[in-house]
Amino acid sequence: MPLNPEQKKQYKAIGHHLKPVLTVADNGLTEGVLAELERALADHELIKIQLNILDRESRLATI
Repeated sequence: MPLNPEQKKQYKAIGHHLKPVLTVADNGLTEGVLAELERALADHELIKIQLNILDRESRLATI
């Protein structure tokens, strides 16, 4: 379900104060990371994900 600009603004405001629940590093989206993502989304309605990927192209591909 696509979000309208007002909804995006609301979620960004809420998410600003959250601490990252999941960190994705240079290995990218492995099966373990995806399993942890599913678990975190089941536990929380909104999560913050931190990307520690230095290569710009790899980071954009992961996003």
